[in-house]
Amino acid sequence: MKIGDLVKYKVPDFAKHQPGAGINRPVGIIIETGVFVGRKDIKVLWNNGDMWTEQSKDMEVINESR
Repeated sequence: MKIGDLVKYKVPDFAKHQPGAGINRPVGIIIETGVFVGRKDIKVLWNNGDMWTEQSKDMEVINESR
């Protein structure tokens, strides 16, 4: 994952086969990478205007930057 990638939260394995799984997950853009508190390694600007640090293992890239 790199700056400019669009991401959303992964659907947990246990929920993948449930009706509606993954619908309306927020979308964000990676604006910074590094080492943050809580073993988080990316900073994401979400589509609602919030900015949070996240663990990349919990994210799914939906549109890679070039």
